[in-house]
Amino acid sequence: MPTFLILACLTVLSPFGEDAAVRLELLTLASPAPAGSRHPTLARGADGRAYLAWTEVAGEGEALLGFATFEGGAPGRWRAPRRGPAGAEWFVNWADFPALSALADGSVAAFWLQRRGEGYDYAVRYRIARGGSEDWTEPAFLHEDLSRTEHGFVSVVPIEGGRFGAVWLDGRRTAGGGPMALYHRTLDADGARGEEVELDDRVCSCCQTDLVRLDDGALVVAYRDRGEDERRDVSVVRIAGGEASEPVCVFPDNWIFNGCPVNGPALAASGGELACAWYTEPEGPRVKLAFSGDGGRSFGSPRLVAGEDVLGRVDAAYLADGSLLVAWLQRTGAGTADWRVARFVAGERAGEPLTVSSVEPTRAAGFLRMLADGEGAFLAWTAREGEEYRVRCARVRLCANR
Repeated sequence: MPTFLILACLTVLSPFGEDAAVRLELLTLASPAPAGSRHPTLARGADGRAYLAWTEVAGEGEALLGFATFEGGAPGRWRAPRRGPAGAEWFVNWADFPALSALADGSVAAFWLQRRGEGYDYAVRYRIARGGSEDWTEPAFLHEDLSRTEHGFVSVVPIEGGRFGAVWLDGRRTAGGGPMALYHRTLDADGARGEEVELDDRVCSCCQTDLVRLDDGALVVAYRDRGEDERRDVSVVRIAGGEASEPVCVFPDNWIFNGCPVNGPALAASGGELACAWYTEPEGPRVKLAFSGDGGRSFGSPRLVAGEDVLGRVDAAYLADGSLLVAWLQRTGAGTADWRVARFVAGERAGEPLTVSSVEPTRAAGFLRMLADGEGAFLAWTAREGEEYRVRCARVRLCANR
């Protein structure tokens, strides 16, 4: 089977002139994940390498986090998979999946959810393999709180000083009827934990978080907030110099929803620009996009990405030319849906959306993940292959028309 296969092309106007044009090429990429794999995630390590991680069955009652790095060149490929942490009693969830990050020396941190009781009683645990070795530290808890409540939806990135920055949703007050909260802390390469910082004391209980590191070293986390009136709009917090800002609402959709939509926001950063994509419903299902030119301190008016039967589950990535890709799940029929990607140039959509893959419009489809690379972006998602599921991969690449 060839490593790459061109599936589709989309010609759009280039920002570099009316007569110039580029093509978006969608190319399949052989997946390193085995049959039965699910819940992909993509990450860029401080070592510059692209990482793909997934979950798979390791044995009777055991789960495993597998991962691989991308080897560049023409056409490039995912290297042979590596075995990460494994164990019994993992909480493997369609929407709350493991996280992975890497430092400049190749040290890899892996995060997963560990059951501690019945139902939604689980904790975030992590292990670190120093310097790219296969020797993992002993499992540790990401959070100080060990109450029998829900902890999860981790986002992690490499930060300065050879450390990891992580955020998560923490249910330490939910046992007493309180709300879910958002927390942050740093980890050293040997697994030592920095001080816990509470970023928001009332957030949506089961929507994904997203975290990016800006060029100035600041971190920005996006999440679905929760007002006293059950308003479920998206907020961001900026973390710089050890200090966290007050939450900033990206846009007041005023979505009142007495429950959790399980549909978190996505962030992407390039130079001095930050983009946030999210799903909302007060005017009907919508995917929206807003930009910040001041590092997440404020956002401009939102653009509409998609509506009409949109299911959300968004992601975003900046390409090398400064344009932005936004991905989402779009219902196409009674039992069908498409993963779609649209490109935005100077804040405006360029061309029609590109269909990546058709999937079931159910929880089984999970979430498509994107990661920018030098020529475009990697894509990873879960698809059915016969009676099993498997993580599939592709690449979107900008090509100049000639």
